[in-house]
Amino acid sequence: MGIEGVHQEGPYERVISAQGAAQQLPELLARVRDQREDYLITDEEGKTLGMLVNAQEFEELGEFLSLARNAYGRLHGETPVAHAEFAQEMGLEPADTDSMRQRPGSTP
Repeated sequence: MGIEGVHQEGPYERVISAQGAAQQLPELLARVRDQREDYLITDEEGKTLGMLVNAQEFEELGEFLSLARNAYGRLHGETPVAHAEFAQEMGLEPADTDSMRQRPGSTP
């Protein structure tokens, strides 16, 4: 069974309204996870709200962006940024929570 309300728009193969996505979210997420499909989500006026992208694909994109950023930086004399730091800046990895942990003897 296909996803209802999906259409192609410009370079995007799968575009769906937020309302249509909400009504079919479990099936959409299964297709994103299992078939690596991506969906552009729009409002009622057709303006882009966001995208549903496979998590592994998102991580791969982050790695590519990290490499591209460092290559660009080297060309301009900048110090390369570690991938972990870049991933954290992009929201791909959680921040180090050690500094947020409660220290012995302190109060929350």
